[in-house]
Amino acid sequence: MQTMNIKELSEAEQPREKLIHCGVRELSDKELLAVLLGSGIKGKNVLELSAELLESVDNNLTLLANLSLEEMTQTFSGIGEVKAMHLLAALELGRRHNLSRRNVSTIKSAKDVIECLYLRLADLETENFWCIFLNVRNKIIATRQIAIGGKNNVVVDIRIVMHEAIKYNAAGIVFAHNHPSGDPTPSAADTAMTSRMINACKCLDIHFIDHIIITSDLEKYYSFQENDRLDTL
Repeated sequence: MQTMNIKELSEAEQPREKLIHCGVRELSDKELLAVLLGSGIKGKNVLELSAELLESVDNNLTLLANLSLEEMTQTFSGIGEVKAMHLLAALELGRRHNLSRRNVSTIKSAKDVIECLYLRLADLETENFWCIFLNVRNKIIATRQIAIGGKNNVVVDIRIVMHEAIKYNAAGIVFAHNHPSGDPTPSAADTAMTSRMINACKCLDIHFIDHIIITSDLEKYYSFQENDRLDTL
């Protein structure tokens, strides 16, 4: 089957023309990618190339955004370094825009923690550990990534956490990390780490508020506080 040149399509079918006349919000994911890519390759026009790109990640833009520059250029024939950089930069801007909209200033519940950290943790392929440092009114002073682990565990240095808590003069701390597996059930290592952190906080007279395990499903999380685990550790 002969590939139709993008200019042979009607104006309504050409992504750039559609953006000009209808606005960017009227474009499909495929059409937005086509605008970013700019041109197709031999044997594929830009819309066909965009469709192939989306199909390769099951139409999941998060999976596409998590690819490295090297992965994108090696996996997709015809996607050179410049095109790949344009795509990754645009996807990262979208991610940061979403982060800026999640303006949680006070931690009152596990849901607040998830709202604050979900976009940073939910779709990662490795476990990452974050801390939220709070003042006496549970207002957020700082949110910091503490450690990056593997697919099934993350090792946290308590001294680093306590150093950060002292630096910010924190009155309270919330811990959070993700489970890429999608199962929020805490492991024995998660429980042991939580116990050590509680004891360290007691030594510095810092209120240990909760440890939340986040997954890609907003409704699937684990809160040590909600499960009445903090007093037993």
